[in-house]
Amino acid sequence: MKKELCVIYANCQNQTIAHFLQKSPAFNQKYLIRKYSVAAMIENGSRLAPEVIEQAKLFIYQPVKDTHGERASNYLLQELPADCHTVSFPSLYFTGYFPQYCKNPALKTIRPNHPHGVIPHGDANIISLVNQGKSDREISDLLHNRNFYTQEYLLAKVEESLAELARRESELDVRVSDFIRDNYQSHQLFYSQNHPTDILGMFVVNQILELLGFSPIQDPLSLSRSLRGVQSNVQIPFYPSVIEHLHLTFAGRETVYGHNGFCTNRMTFARYISEYIELHKLNDHSPNFYYFQGIKFGQSGKHQLAINALNQAIALKPGNAAYYQELGKIYEKTKNLAEAEAAYKQGIKLSPDWDQLYELLGNVMLEQKKYSAALTIFKKAAIKAPNCDSYYYSLGRTLLKLNRLNDAEKCFHKAIQLEPTKSFYYRYLGDIYKKKGQFDLAKHNYQKAISISPNTAYFYRSLADVLAKQNLLDEAINTCEQATQLNSRNPNFYRTLGDIQLQKGDVTHALKTYQRAIKLKPDQVKQIFAQLEEFIQAKVDSTTANNLSPLAMTEVQST
Repeated sequence: MKKELCVIYANCQNQTIAHFLQKSPAFNQKYLIRKYSVAAMIENGSRLAPEVIEQAKLFIYQPVKDTHGERASNYLLQELPADCHTVSFPSLYFTGYFPQYCKNPALKTIRPNHPHGVIPHGDANIISLVNQGKSDREISDLLHNRNFYTQEYLLAKVEESLAELARRESELDVRVSDFIRDNYQSHQLFYSQNHPTDILGMFVVNQILELLGFSPIQDPLSLSRSLRGVQSNVQIPFYPSVIEHLHLTFAGRETVYGHNGFCTNRMTFARYISEYIELHKLNDHSPNFYYFQGIKFGQSGKHQLAINALNQAIALKPGNAAYYQELGKIYEKTKNLAEAEAAYKQGIKLSPDWDQLYELLGNVMLEQKKYSAALTIFKKAAIKAPNCDSYYYSLGRTLLKLNRLNDAEKCFHKAIQLEPTKSFYYRYLGDIYKKKGQFDLAKHNYQKAISISPNTAYFYRSLADVLAKQNLLDEAINTCEQATQLNSRNPNFYRTLGDIQLQKGDVTHALKTYQRAIKLKPDQVKQIFAQLEEFIQAKVDSTTANNLSPLAMTEVQST
């Protein structure tokens, strides 16, 4: 059954909504999800393509103001097909945890060189205290004070934020303000003012599922506080006074936070203050200045300048794992794999809790064909982040290199269990079953991959190969022809199609297909000749053989 198109049209929170909708087997069976970032479209001047609008059967959206023209939600609602179901949900936003939030004035300087500004959120208190000339120690002491904010002020900020959210959601299908009010003290619901935790994301998705007639996936309150979530890349530490006066039972003075800008899952409130002050005081002699230069040079392909700048940043501040991570990426781009390996290892030494460094190191090991070492590294990543599907995928790929098919199979099953919507996981399972001669299982997994990514030509070629091995030749030919229709420039698809046609005994069509393959890739002519010779000797009677040789060879070679 062909899946219907579900469009998620929202801010960055579309990631969380899509992630949890994909956890519903019933929803996943009916819908194919495509998510679109409104902010990205506004920034790059794009809009939803007309064919996406025409094909949509479910439109899940956050309201976008009419001032945005063709990107406005009201405009799009009028353009949708009459049979398209719509579900609206509010922008998930709560400043109750973060009364210090303001726009970061340093972003104008930082963002052109760093995609997220390292710390993208402004801190009005640190900015004000720095501008007053307070020392770093004075600022830290003030902000660590449990009475920096009064309880009266904080409760008023909570009410103000919830009242605004209630106003915005009053005419929408999904509502969250009451849930936040009831649970914000006992469960962490936001990583930053606009990045919800998985608890709130799951609550929203359960409402969407129920509106569509599907069962909820899980009680969101059963989730414990986790450093790893869909939108956990930047976590803002809570002020001690906020923890104290709002009675946040899930956090304490020693609570640590994850932050990808610094490659750590051990960000303390003290380090947050120190790093923010340094960023706010950014000048052309600071380590972050050279760090941003390194990123900028790397993005523009000036790799040696990037390496020089990053090494200057490291010389000034050798304890920041993010500098080594960026240096490793530049070395990797330039194929200096030994240097990349060394940089990632140093990053891990500084931040042994940051699982993403292990993934980067493992990939470098794979590229150097150090398969056993890569396996060890990916295992460490999976231990540190056991719910991250990509690490089991990496383990599976590495085990395939070591020809440990059964272990690889287990890893891909685990990856699928964690993330059932990534088509290439099924493709790898199909490859494993094909190698093991379990063709029915291979076929099932290739078909599953196609159902998720119906426009990926390679999946059709893989399925066609298995069907041919089962002697289902007509089906194999039709399937392989779909691959050539999706990608008419890949010679391997024509080679496979010609092989199947030859296997069927359809010499005329096989020759024409081989001609197309040779035209796209002339250096495979000898292999095709060998294939034809083998066929002539094994499959064709002497009369056909006489007609085909040397005529067939001449016909193919004429291309």
